[in-house]
Amino acid sequence: MWQDFLHTLTLHGFRFVFERGPTIRKVLWLAILLFAVGMLMMQSKKSIQKYFDHPITTSVQVEFLEEIQFPAVTICNFNLFPYYLINGTIGEKVKTAPNLLILFFFSRPLLSESFFFEKDFGELDEKFDFAEFVRTHGHRIDHMIKKCRWKSQPCGPENFTAVITEFGLCYTFNSGMKGHPLLKVQRAGVDYALRLQLSVQQDQYYGSLRDSSGFKVMVHDQEEPPLINELGIAIQPGTHTFCGLRKEEMHNLPAPFKTACRDMQLEGFKKYTKSACLLKCRADYVMKMCKCRSYDLKGPAPPCQPREVKNCVWPAMGTCMFKQMTVQVCPVPCEITKYQTQLSYAQTPAKHFSEVLARRKHINKDVMRHYLRDNFLELDVYFEEMQVTLIQQRQAYDQESLFGDIGGQVGLFLGASILTVLEFLDLLWRILIHKFKKRKNRKVRNV
Repeated sequence: MWQDFLHTLTLHGFRFVFERGPTIRKVLWLAILLFAVGMLMMQSKKSIQKYFDHPITTSVQVEFLEEIQFPAVTICNFNLFPYYLINGTIGEKVKTAPNLLILFFFSRPLLSESFFFEKDFGELDEKFDFAEFVRTHGHRIDHMIKKCRWKSQPCGPENFTAVITEFGLCYTFNSGMKGHPLLKVQRAGVDYALRLQLSVQQDQYYGSLRDSSGFKVMVHDQEEPPLINELGIAIQPGTHTFCGLRKEEMHNLPAPFKTACRDMQLEGFKKYTKSACLLKCRADYVMKMCKCRSYDLKGPAPPCQPREVKNCVWPAMGTCMFKQMTVQVCPVPCEITKYQTQLSYAQTPAKHFSEVLARRKHINKDVMRHYLRDNFLELDVYFEEMQVTLIQQRQAYDQESLFGDIGGQVGLFLGASILTVLEFLDLLWRILIHKFKKRKNRKVRNV
């Protein structure tokens, strides 16, 4: 039986080890066979290790659409409070109050604590509500927007939603909130764009800590809170900014893959995003350390009072932001919608336009030109192409690839296959049957 098995076995070289012949030949074939088995085990180990490393591959696909949902566009003036609204309020009570308010809304220690005097905080009532203050004393949208057109049709302040950010009172176009249905475009280009003419109101700038003028703008998905300070783009007066968009949708893989994406439920947010997680992290950390919340953060805790901001919130925010930079506290979302921006600029207004307007208003043309360039800007936000780029992660090495590689290595080094294993199982079965029959015959003879 054994000799028959050796001559029919498909495992190459195995039979030469057991055949009759010179010993040196058997030893040589045994060495070759052991070497082949060793190489097989080494290569198989690499394949198994590669499988458990969970490598990924990224596929990029461009999909052309007849209709694309327009993103949210959030705009914030660099100046927190216009002078005409601050005048006569708490901002006039103390010398450093304008800067105190600005630092409060930044929610981080931009200056040393010695910059302020205790009496500065004493002038601010302990029940002073900074969030309400910014709602009532921030720039008014109807004063900021001089012209608004959406797909060549008039729009206005009613199309914007007020939102409080770390940059103060901002306004979002196409927020998707109640009363603001989501807008879509059917064509690319500036004719199907959001076109704004904005007034900077430089004569109303107040405070001395911000030395820039203009607006911060962020284009984002409706489900993503605007992190204006980190992700916003700056546009300056005297320019016509063209903001071309390209939409990207990313699909990441969860653990055990390296991206280890997760979609968690965040209190106060409809959808998990990196920005929402960072805001929630900051809010939770401040509430844990200070038992209150910053004006721009959500949560059940009461708003922080001025002394709490100085003594607790500023140090806590500095520590929290450092931890966010050094520790992965927020996992990557499994689905991400981003809008890549391509910016280009032109000067506005044109010289001849300011001269014509100066003659109509009976104003010196140089004065008119400087006034317009210091106080007005234009912004066009539009899609460059009616397309969405789909970026999808896929498993680069799955079980089929693993079995295929190991099977190929078995065939390469031993010339074997799955049928070879069945041949050994068949031999084992035949041996067991033979022993069973032999034992049965022995019992019959004994009887």
